Amino acid sequence: GIYARSNNKNAAMNIYNSIIKSNGAIGYATYDYATNGGGILMFNAVGIIHNTTIDNNQVNQYYGGGVRITWSDATIKNTIISNNIAGSFR
Repeated sequence: GIYARSNNKNAAMNIYNSIIKSNGAIGYATYDYATNGGGILMFNAVGIIHNTTIDNNQVNQYYGGGVRITWSDATIKNTIISNNIAGSFR
């Protein structure tokens, strides 16, 4: 998948006209952002997701099979998010 992380929103993620498909954040760890957001993980960042399909991604632990956005400024337009699977605490 795609990952953007910073301490002060100086990381940017801009995705246009894309397909994000069949990615995964797979593993078992103590709580760590590496096991979140199978398709896209945005943490303390800024970004735009436009004209994009996010499909068939998974995470087997924690959150965000397709997309996880935490403490970020994100704009999502004309985007399909479907068939993604998120796990649970283990």
